[in-house]
Amino acid sequence: MSRNALDALSALWERRWPTPAGDRPMRLTHPDRWVRFHSLQESKRYPDDEAEYAVLLERHHTLLNELGPSDTELYVVTREWNGGMIVGR
Repeated sequence: MSRNALDALSALWERRWPTPAGDRPMRLTHPDRWVRFHSLQESKRYPDDEAEYAVLLERHHTLLNELGPSDTELYVVTREWNGGMIVGR
């Protein structure tokens, strides 16, 4: 995605779904659009060891494969971003 396209998408997103005031979670601000994928047992967020990391990676790859072919662009929208662009899967 070009920088211009990214800026246009960001502006459109901000117009439609403005950043919540303060630190209000998106799941409370936009519950009809909120989704979270639980990749580890018991909704655990972070792996503790290499075995759990392998499970997490396998499940993320499965999800990505279900979303479309590997040569199709997929955009992930997140509330926080460090400004870097990651290309590829």
